[in-house]
Amino acid sequence: MRASSLEGVLNGLLLIAVGAAGESIALGPRAAAWLRRALIVTAYGNLAGAALGAASGERGLAPAGPAANLVVYLLFLAAVVAVLGGLGIAAIGAFRAARAE
Repeated sequence: MRASSLEGVLNGLLLIAVGAAGESIALGPRAAAWLRRALIVTAYGNLAGAALGAASGERGLAPAGPAANLVVYLLFLAAVVAVLGGLGIAAIGAFRAARAE
């Protein structure tokens, strides 16, 4: 079994966790907009990459091989960059909120 069957569940858990912590994250309007965009790119990138990977039989582990593999790789890469940026923004907002208390 590949991880593609878990992508939706894990993305959902991430979105629920960040949403539940929303009151504990102090962000300005621009940072909040970036956080929303990053989480949307993460969720859709992972789901699209997993669905395309499962449909084509490609894993997207390296930027090589057939075009489908490259597309899966790029979708996962975009999701990874977005989740790192989004969680970084959320962490900064959480630290700001903790200092303000």
